[in-house]
Amino acid sequence: MQGKAAPETNALRKFRRRFALIAVILLIIPLVAMQFSSVEVDWRAGDFIVFAALLAGLGVAIELAIRLAPTRTLRAAAIGLSLAGFAFVWAMLAVG
Repeated sequence: MQGKAAPETNALRKFRRRFALIAVILLIIPLVAMQFSSVEVDWRAGDFIVFAALLAGLGVAIELAIRLAPTRTLRAAAIGLSLAGFAFVWAMLAVG
């Protein structure tokens, strides 16, 4: 017997749209800041690619938590750990 994927709910589609909008806004912020400051904000193409990959990974982790966690408490913990991991990696990349 093959396992069936969970049916896509309207709430999950709404989450994807909102997360994509937030990700695009977060990617546009340094792009706009670079137009006004060449010293403080100096991102190259690789920086945008890495940040986009981090955001994509965060989105996948949150969606997996939403789909697979059986209880609200476990779901909240998984999302919290995903956000903490994202912040940790982002901070480590910013330093180095």
